[in-house]
Amino acid sequence: MILHLMVPFRTHLKLYDEEVIYNPEQYNTFWSEAKSNFQNNNFGFEKIIWSHVLNQNKKTRSRFRTVDHNSLLRPLELLKFIFQENDAEIKEVFNRSKNKLQNDGILSNVELVPESVVLRLFNNCVGILELDVKLNDFFNNNNNIETSLSYLQEFGVSLGENLAQLIYKTKIEYFLKELLTIPNSSQFIVYSLFNYEIAKSNKILVPESTNENYEIVVNWVTRSLLFEQEDKECSPEIIKHWLKDSGAPELIKSVLEHPNECAYRWLNYLFRESSYKRAKIEEKTENIDYTVPFCDEWEAMLISQYYYCAFEILNDSLDTTLSAAFLNYRVKKLKNRLNLKKINRKLEREIIDAHEILIEYQNNFAYYKRSVASYIKEIMDGWDFNNSILNQVKNKIELCEQRMGVLHQKTSERSALYTDLLLLSIAVISVIAFMFQVIEFGRNISHNADLAVYESNSFNLVKVLSERPTDFAISIGLGLMMIIFIVYYIFRRGKVLD
Repeated sequence: MILHLMVPFRTHLKLYDEEVIYNPEQYNTFWSEAKSNFQNNNFGFEKIIWSHVLNQNKKTRSRFRTVDHNSLLRPLELLKFIFQENDAEIKEVFNRSKNKLQNDGILSNVELVPESVVLRLFNNCVGILELDVKLNDFFNNNNNIETSLSYLQEFGVSLGENLAQLIYKTKIEYFLKELLTIPNSSQFIVYSLFNYEIAKSNKILVPESTNENYEIVVNWVTRSLLFEQEDKECSPEIIKHWLKDSGAPELIKSVLEHPNECAYRWLNYLFRESSYKRAKIEEKTENIDYTVPFCDEWEAMLISQYYYCAFEILNDSLDTTLSAAFLNYRVKKLKNRLNLKKINRKLEREIIDAHEILIEYQNNFAYYKRSVASYIKEIMDGWDFNNSILNQVKNKIELCEQRMGVLHQKTSERSALYTDLLLLSIAVISVIAFMFQVIEFGRNISHNADLAVYESNSFNLVKVLSERPTDFAISIGLGLMMIIFIVYYIFRRGKVLD
């Protein structure tokens, strides 16, 4: 029997999908250059598989040439890392997790399969770590099966979390930073910085985490039992306890009755040797190639895990962006034009990213094998994906668009305010200029008897103004301008700036 662990976690790698779609040739050139630059440096890995480097020799005219393989034009995973069998750090983490939960020798015969450790990096800040743990005679002792499985689950979660932390911090993060040094990398790749301070305050991370010394966010650890031929005797009791939290008694009954059926419910999964193709065995060396997916169900589960994780990350990001968009109009001191532009750009980027991943999720069903697509829909329905994640994302996209509309309206109103103030200034300056013209006219007629044809007992406004100094006219004009500005600002402020 084998325990297969699958650990989805958050990374910093993200693509500008619009650039990838618009410039496919340049995108492939970028990955080809990256592969050639890192050819002599595997960063401590046994092998790096560059999934997005197109094989020029295998080009075909048909997009749907065969249904035997996933015929996606762009594979879901960007990179795949195969680890060395003698990696001392991985073995140390395995032994530490094993010794931490050691109880009455329950985990004494548990053994890591070193060549099975594989890390897949996807778009949208998603990474998935996979590894196999061999359970040698795990249920042949006198321990209670329920107790043994509980320890096994706890051990699997601890091992998956610790190993993902180690691999990402010591290997993958360094690799990604080196990847950004490739020419034109900024055109296609963004090193997305997750807001760890917000995550920490929301209890996503442990309190000790900081931006300098953080722990990556592990979304969950899935545990899959892979039954082999020799595991038939105690399988009914194991199946009942392993799937007891699935919330589907009919599923447990069906798995017990049908020896070829798989169970892929949330967190605990079950496969049998007859229901999955074991990893490809090379004919010459007879070594197992653990990079090959097991079967259609297994491939569907991997794709489903990626999309669930990607949409969950997107959901959290939309929450953060919307909170910032609403907060910045509640806090008075942050109301400024530059901040408005920053919020608008952030909202626009979130909307673009959300629509692109929605389009990718829906369009890719045209390229899966029919059996894989059917399994994906079945898995997603079992996880209530549409209600728990997808509909939330769609609703938040609408909120982002509404908020952008409100911010655009605020920006337009503020621009109108500035335009009105400018026009008002022009009007006041025109009034002052008119007053100067009147003063100049009064002074001219006071020295010219031919022009001074006025009744002596009447009130001569022009004469009164002409007898005042120029500073008086300027002061009156400036005072009038300030009064008008203040009155206008008071009446418009409540509508525009609140």
